Amino acid sequence: MPSILIVDDELGLLSSLTMAFESQGYRSAGAGSATEALELLRGTPFDVLLTDLVMPGMDGLSLMEQVQVD
Repeated sequence: MPSILIVDDELGLLSSLTMAFESQGYRSAGAGSATEALELLRGTPFDVLLTDLVMPGMDGLSLMEQVQVD
């Protein structure tokens, strides 16, 4: 089953997207921040990373650069 990690600091949107992808057959997980996403990625591989670009702390582009380095 394909897996997707969704990262968004807007928790309502994060919850809606997670449920929508699960209803379409994806294994999905949500993270409310880039830091939380990095923690999840350390323990679990995902096929797709869907991230908000504008978040407090680390933005989505910095998250993607960090993931690419690891």
